[in-house]
Amino acid sequence: MRVLCVGRHRYIAEHLGRFFGQFGLETSWTVGIREAVRAAWRHHPHLVICDYELLTTYSLECWEHDALLSRTPVMAVSLTRRPEDVNPLDINGIGGFIYLPQLTRERARQLFSGVCPPAPYSPVAPVAPVGGGRLSLLTYQSAD
Repeated sequence: MRVLCVGRHRYIAEHLGRFFGQFGLETSWTVGIREAVRAAWRHHPHLVICDYELLTTYSLECWEHDALLSRTPVMAVSLTRRPEDVNPLDINGIGGFIYLPQLTRERARQLFSGVCPPAPYSPVAPVAPVGGGRLSLLTYQSAD
């Protein structure tokens, strides 16, 4: 799964990229809301993980009007804010919130398996059953 990590500054963005990369995610990182739009078109992420403070202090208008990012789930993350500290009005349109100090490998697996895009299916050549006749077989193949 491709993930774009967005931070307020380079240190946070790089940290998020390395941190979430340890969970087996293919991560790229960038700094700021506007640069996130450009980076999204380069990397085509399945998910955007963004610093909560960035999401609550800057306008997301350019994301909302972008053809790619407007359809990409966004997960807010914080090293300092706990879930009970987050005002639900602050995260309007955000798919979820992660308090990084409490994120375990198991919880990360659960979170990302729920966000992972479904594998598209494609028809394969018909397979003849043992008893004769015709049978079409559909299989799921990853587009990545």
